[in-house]
Amino acid sequence: MLSDNHSGIIWSLAGLAILILSGVFLSILVDGKHKSSRVRNNFTESLAANEHEISGLKQEAEALNARLISAEKRADSNSSEVRTKVLLRSQLGSSISQLRARKAEMIRSIPELRQEFDSYRKKYRDQAWNDAVGEEIESILLKSGRHFESVRITRVTPVGLEISHPDGTARIDAQELSREYRDRFQWDDAERERTIEAERKNRERLAHEARESPPEPESPDGVPSGIDLEKTRAEVRLLQGKVLQLKAEMRTAEIESRYAKNRSVPGSLRTWAEQVDVLAADFIKAEARLSLAKEKLREVSPNDSLLRPPTTNQ
Repeated sequence: MLSDNHSGIIWSLAGLAILILSGVFLSILVDGKHKSSRVRNNFTESLAANEHEISGLKQEAEALNARLISAEKRADSNSSEVRTKVLLRSQLGSSISQLRARKAEMIRSIPELRQEFDSYRKKYRDQAWNDAVGEEIESILLKSGRHFESVRITRVTPVGLEISHPDGTARIDAQELSREYRDRFQWDDAERERTIEAERKNRERLAHEARESPPEPESPDGVPSGIDLEKTRAEVRLLQGKVLQLKAEMRTAEIESRYAKNRSVPGSLRTWAEQVDVLAADFIKAEARLSLAKEKLREVSPNDSLLRPPTTNQ
């Protein structure tokens, strides 16, 4: 009986132990399941967080890569632009050097070109002046309003035109003529002023010499005697011949100066160009003296034949 009881108790205790162990196992199993679930959940949350972070890092990496590509393109562009600028600077420097060389060459050629132009202009002007002598013009109207009819050009001078007309002779200043005449005869204002000043000085000198010379004897009626009249006429004829001679010598010297400018005048150390200047100065003086002599003759013989304009080309 006791044995059965003990056996029952043992089996009861064994069943209880089994129940307790089963409970413990189940508890451990449930607790492990909860822990596994928490670990899985934590792992899932961590994985999601990591994936989000990775996505952000990936986007940031893509942005950095894009910036890097853009920077490389800009660097390539800047490098190309720098090379272009360097090339352009080199080409510009070469062009500037060529322009400076060309400028220096042009500056060196200016005196020669000016000399050639002056020579051509002088030849053209001399030819135009010579061809104009004897030319007949129906009428000339001056800027001042003065008018000449049936004009004949007797001479072209640095000052202007010397003409004859039915009422006598006249000298027309170049500034009184139209642009057409000024372009044709190529007058130079500076040369014109120098010539006028030289003529003025010559007239003053001759007038001074006349005042300083002793007075000529007069006839009882105050008019110079016949001898004095002939003396005055002889002086006019002499000066007219002198003017014509100097004019012819000047033309010859001008021709020689064109074709033999470096040769000297026979019997002189002067060149032909210098001879032209000397003859021109003598010519101006002779004309001034002739003008005074004619004025003197006009006072005593207004209608003298020596005062009439020439009828032939001299």
